[in-house]
Amino acid sequence: MWCNHEFPNALRIDLLDPATLRQLSARPEQLRELVDANPHAKQIFIDEIQKLPELLEVVHFLIEKKQDTSSS
Repeated sequence: MWCNHEFPNALRIDLLDPATLRQLSARPEQLRELVDANPHAKQIFIDEIQKLPELLEVVHFLIEKKQDTSSS
């Protein structure tokens, strides 16, 4: 996969994995916990996000949060 090669230290979330899909379906906000638990990850890839569009609200929140901390 191109992403693995180009961004070896990125946080990867694969929604093709049934356990990951079930876990985040039940609690989309857990994405925020995953990101917070991996502060070294400069990039985050969510493969197959179309399977769980509710995650986009959390992604939006994380982007806003990052922008707020960057401007402070």
